[in-house]
Amino acid sequence: MHATNTPHDIEAFGALRTGFELPPLARLEPIRPSEDDARALRAYREATAVELYSRYAPLAEAGDPHAQYELSRLYLLCIISPTDETLAVYEKDPRHNAKLEQHRKNHARCTGFREATGSSNDLDQPMREWLVKASESGSPIARFELEVADNRNEQGNYAQSDATAGGRTRSERRAPSPHLVYDTLAYAAEQDDPRVRHLSILQAMFYFIWFVENERYLGDVNFDRAAGHVKRPPLSEAWRLLGCASGANCSLADRLESLERSYYAYEIDEIVATTLDLHAAIQQSDWSRLGYPQAEGRAPITLSGVKP
Repeated sequence: MHATNTPHDIEAFGALRTGFELPPLARLEPIRPSEDDARALRAYREATAVELYSRYAPLAEAGDPHAQYELSRLYLLCIISPTDETLAVYEKDPRHNAKLEQHRKNHARCTGFREATGSSNDLDQPMREWLVKASESGSPIARFELEVADNRNEQGNYAQSDATAGGRTRSERRAPSPHLVYDTLAYAAEQDDPRVRHLSILQAMFYFIWFVENERYLGDVNFDRAAGHVKRPPLSEAWRLLGCASGANCSLADRLESLERSYYAYEIDEIVATTLDLHAAIQQSDWSRLGYPQAEGRAPITLSGVKP
């Protein structure tokens, strides 16, 4: 005897089948990190640079490529973090109010790092050295950064998304092969570390922003800065939404609220659907659906195929 579906069951099944009956936040929930992964990502963000150095340094010295990469990131973090004197200036200058809280957090995280590492005032050289070691040891994440970096501002600085970097506009940057990103995504899929997976999504997102959107889609972006509105094609917003969803420190609710100021509900539905498709494409290693140029027809770059 077959069980009879209630109207509520049928309604629920229909919502799951189409997805569009669910609110955008609920539709994105399945691609969020698990509770354990989110906890691990938050723990990383809350740890000091000295604590993280103590964790990663022995592994890096033993040749672990991701630990070597993490050391390069720690040096970069403490390069861009304000010193005591600089923070004091920021505290008094209202022009820095918007980012003052982040400056304070970075300053607190890097307190004691130079002393703990014996680096004195020179953090640039060890940052570069560990990034090169990580690349040579087999980290696609480090290899990607070395390929796109031609100055300190670009080396691993994902957060830099303004129009220029190191005196070069985005359109003037030499775009690396998208297969560097595919290697990173494939590598991350085999790792247990949620931070590796998060970093791989961020690299894929910023590759699109830096090297694809600027060439293909920027002319379609509708800016109304006075009203605080920015409208981009669905694929552009989907990559940004996926980057937010992949971490534990980005509020999806806030991100969706900001989209609501610029898009109609049906447009947000399309952006969310595209975000879910990007996530599925990455899970299935279907790089042709990422929106990159030259997505097919080339063999992936091998570890020896990129010179640091």
